[in-house]
Amino acid sequence: MKYIVPPLTSLLFILLTITSVVTSHAQSQHVGWVVFDQLPKNYQLYARGDDNTAQVPITGRSSDFKNWNYMSVITYRNGQPISYHRSNFKPLSASQASFEMYPTIKAEKADYSFEVYCCNATDSIPMAQCKDVVAGDIYVIYGQSNANAILGSPVSDKYIRTFSKTPSVTNVGVSEADTSWINAAWTVSPVGYWGLELQNLILQKYGIPTCVINGAFPGTSLDELTYFQGQPSNYYKHLQLRVSKSHASRIRAFFFYQGENDAFIHTANYPELFDKLQKLWQKDYYPIVDEFIVMQIDVPFLVSNTGSAIREFQRKVPSLYEKMNSFATVGQPGYDGVHYNSQGYSTLANRLLRYLAPKHYTSTDIQGLRAPDIQKVYYKDETATQLVLEFDQPVHWPSDSLIGFYTLSLKNFFYINGNESNVLPITSGSAQENQIHLKLSRPVALSSLTYLPSHSQNLPISPFIGPYIKNSRGLAAFTFHQFPVGNALATPTLEARIQNGVVRLSWPAVDGAEVYRIERRLTHSATFETLASVDQTQFRDLTVEAQQSYTYRVKAISVHSESAYSQAEVQTSWISQEYLNQSLRMGPNPASDHLSVTFGPTLSGTLQIYTLQGALIHQQSFTQQKTDELTLSQLQPGTYVLSLLTNEGVKVSKRFIKL
Repeated sequence: MKYIVPPLTSLLFILLTITSVVTSHAQSQHVGWVVFDQLPKNYQLYARGDDNTAQVPITGRSSDFKNWNYMSVITYRNGQPISYHRSNFKPLSASQASFEMYPTIKAEKADYSFEVYCCNATDSIPMAQCKDVVAGDIYVIYGQSNANAILGSPVSDKYIRTFSKTPSVTNVGVSEADTSWINAAWTVSPVGYWGLELQNLILQKYGIPTCVINGAFPGTSLDELTYFQGQPSNYYKHLQLRVSKSHASRIRAFFFYQGENDAFIHTANYPELFDKLQKLWQKDYYPIVDEFIVMQIDVPFLVSNTGSAIREFQRKVPSLYEKMNSFATVGQPGYDGVHYNSQGYSTLANRLLRYLAPKHYTSTDIQGLRAPDIQKVYYKDETATQLVLEFDQPVHWPSDSLIGFYTLSLKNFFYINGNESNVLPITSGSAQENQIHLKLSRPVALSSLTYLPSHSQNLPISPFIGPYIKNSRGLAAFTFHQFPVGNALATPTLEARIQNGVVRLSWPAVDGAEVYRIERRLTHSATFETLASVDQTQFRDLTVEAQQSYTYRVKAISVHSESAYSQAEVQTSWISQEYLNQSLRMGPNPASDHLSVTFGPTLSGTLQIYTLQGALIHQQSFTQQKTDELTLSQLQPGTYVLSLLTNEGVKVSKRFIKL
């Protein structure tokens, strides 16, 4: 690729070199008579968009637009020129004119550089040069020591970057001097072990450069990370300053990993403190952050009166705030009761990437990416001796294990009404798809249930290492605290009958039920399919096949509870005219060029179109189909009759309008 750049005027270049003053005021950079409002820095990373590219803005003003006509920029990829942009000066006043250029670069393992010139018809002079610029993804980490995650790591790569650094002193000052783009590392400018590992995984698997800005500080409480004497704390301000000066236009995820300190000091108002922090985030970060990921902390070693309550709040943040998701850390390997070793932090990085990859990269793996989360807990029946725990995905119940002379059993870690000295008397537990079924040795009056202890100091084995409820990928379920327990709903008595070829289901109303879920299967099949969820006590099935045996089942459902299923069987006969008349659907009506027809059951037969005077103007046959489509482009506007004639001789008709 060739670019025609006017020859450099040596005298002008020498004068500019001698007399120009390069200064930085706020976000502007002065070079001679040009003020750059936006200019890439060496080693800068620009946030890519969904098209895998990033615009690099080069904008500013000139005080000499009489001798010079325009600005230009040549973009290089790995030293080779790939694009040329120019911007004519646009007068702002008698003494100033503006310019703007937006070269585009791709997010990849490649180095981009830029040469910026001031030009007229016969001359050009270089005004700025920037090198090693890339496009990629930006992540932010905030919190305390597990967010800091200071462990030695060999990871280093020029496409793994950070911006500025957090001071290493307790009295964090806010300095505008440190605005350098540098290699990310575990020391000097730490992004943390798992942050660095996450960057490395993204680069190795997807070839995308990244920047992680980590503003975490060890041993900090939520209050310290938010406010000090009524103003945003220095911890908060310094991170916000770094993000602002990085010119991040998009942050893929903002990770918040904190809570251990507040568990140790028994913070009782954690939700109120978090709400204050969220309001700061809303002002400073919400426009550019895709999502906030709040880590649910592990079971700590030290005594904590509020650990379970803090974890419960962290579990619930997605239901309380927009753009919020939670991520469980319980069950990670290498846990010492507060922190993790390199294996534990590496495990976290791998799990986070699996979670992020379908959203931001090319992964199609979407199963079991987050820890199982509790949805309902309710008594199975009125004896109050069986409980059902319903999760948002399939789960596994672990076997007991023997460590030394102590048997680790999950049965010992469920607590009655938030009282950890009152263990639920479980005789056995089992998993059925997304449910855990607990059998109790005696009836228990439960208003709430807690899963896993607030701390592990008083346990026979500490730190707490399980066992856990897990999903198919080995992710331990979110812990929960004082989760409400619903009373058993009565089982509805299902009645199924055939009336004029139509399957009609009915059942009596159940006290407390909000909806009823209806499912169906062919009697010889093992799998039920969901037909509908309705708030009435009757249902018509217009999709059955002729001469088949079906099993139906229905259950009552409320926000906090469910009933057992009630089943009934029916045998269908030949398709009747009444059934077909009810099951036949067509649309859109009125129609323009095409009319879609849905039969309900699988049929073979003929579709016919008649005028209102009874003249047949079109027909087409079909074989073993549930739907068909008619082309109407040859019809004149008006009203027509569509007839369906089955091979068994059953005929139904309906009108439609051709526009």
